[in-house]
Amino acid sequence: MMTFEVGEGKQFSNIQDALDASRSLSGDREIAVFPGVYSISPICLTKKDKGLKLAAYGCVLLSGGVSSKLSKSENGLFSAPANSDVRLLAVNGSLRPRSRYPEQGFINHLQEFRSNWLSTSQGGWDKGPTKEELEEIRLDPKAFPPDFDFSNTEICVRHRWDASLAKISVSGFLAKTAEPLACPAGAFGVAQCAIFNSKSMPKGSWRLENGQVFVKPYDLESLEGASIQFPALDSLISFEPGASDISISGFSFEMCGAPLVNELFGAGGVSGAISSESGITNCSFENLSFKNLAGWAIKLKGDNKDVKVQGCHIEGAGAGGILLESQGSCSIQGNTIQNIGLINISAVGIMASNCLISGNTLKELPYSGIVATGKSTVTSNTVIRAMQILNDGAGVYATFGNDGLVKDNTVMFISANSSREQRHGLYLDEKCSGWTVEGNRVSDCDSAILCHMSEGNAIRGNWFSGKTPISISFPRCVGYEVTGNHFSAPMLCIECPRHAISLWKENDLSLDKPPVWVELDDYARKPGVEFRVDKI
Repeated sequence: MMTFEVGEGKQFSNIQDALDASRSLSGDREIAVFPGVYSISPICLTKKDKGLKLAAYGCVLLSGGVSSKLSKSENGLFSAPANSDVRLLAVNGSLRPRSRYPEQGFINHLQEFRSNWLSTSQGGWDKGPTKEELEEIRLDPKAFPPDFDFSNTEICVRHRWDASLAKISVSGFLAKTAEPLACPAGAFGVAQCAIFNSKSMPKGSWRLENGQVFVKPYDLESLEGASIQFPALDSLISFEPGASDISISGFSFEMCGAPLVNELFGAGGVSGAISSESGITNCSFENLSFKNLAGWAIKLKGDNKDVKVQGCHIEGAGAGGILLESQGSCSIQGNTIQNIGLINISAVGIMASNCLISGNTLKELPYSGIVATGKSTVTSNTVIRAMQILNDGAGVYATFGNDGLVKDNTVMFISANSSREQRHGLYLDEKCSGWTVEGNRVSDCDSAILCHMSEGNAIRGNWFSGKTPISISFPRCVGYEVTGNHFSAPMLCIECPRHAISLWKENDLSLDKPPVWVELDDYARKPGVEFRVDKI
């Protein structure tokens, strides 16, 4: 196998030159990259690169960032030149929060949207939103200081299971977005938002204005001459249609940007540091490390076949961790993902279709940990503290698929602060049929499992436990078999229509109080009606 070496004192000083040279050959060949920090131009892999092994030997960092130095500015701030579209900034190598109002959490807005959501499979809204309803948010004057300056700001509008981030212009507390929101503000009765890039700056934060970044130091912090870094590229490695038989291993990636777009469900519309839009074949991504990204780490859409993502570490991403659409024989195994959704709060850790998702560890997630569709196998993963911000998701969430498997996973610490916050350990959503949920350990999740608009699934041999009362729910479901599970909690509430559970057998109840069975009519509890599955 022919090897092309990249590094100080090697045959090539950069990867692109080595790649161009390697294309004069066919068959198996290697580009070996030796230790160093490489500020790269976007690399695009094509059909010409079939048989290529792109490998790092030692500590190799690929960066899409631009560096600058801070100098003292007015009002106790420090500034430096920057690009005109920056949403991620590191100071001396560490990410700094973007200025926002309020400093934490959200404020209420006054916009309403009263259409009813039917379901995704039933077409969404019973009456679709108008252009104005997708572009306007009536803000509450009482929620802002009298002198609040909305110039050059962006708004994050929180919906139910997703969110929208958009540039705004504000007149008379009516905000108009530059692009339509993903969902009308006020839909689902959720009327919350936050303003980003505000001139009201908490200590340690930054904002962008007129091609300059301004950083407010922490107490007793001197930032004169401090190094800043921000992304200049929207993708580091991309694939053209038809690329195949390529492996990438051992690299670290940082400072990749992402343009402001409609982020879609799970932030699936946001770009990735490694990306493909049309499908690749027989490719592998192993032992890669990602940090300080504005978008996804790995985003592979389209008709992917025989693709493997293994042993990667992802921390500090603006969007999600790994997105892999598959028609079969693809796997996501042994990866660690944490602290994502720093910009797009609808981001998920792993989103995949028709994949093996196994042995991954996911922590500190704003929305769902794992989203699986198609015929996927989700096994032996650990999800800790998912659903930190948004609702109607889970540690492991499945939808629109048949004959999938959720087995031997551990899901922990997903709680709801109120009855309006629907956050679950496990979740089989609409159009799930023939799934098996087996051998999972779900602990300290107020809603241990939700099954919704799904049928013919089996829940067996799981361990559901909590220090506070837990629930399992089956709205609009039929034909569930619930067998051999262990429930350990002060109290268990089972909510279901009368024919949702066809078999309830050999479930071990270790409870302080008898279980409460509540019959559902659609989503509503029938008042005063309690029943036992073993009597119907």
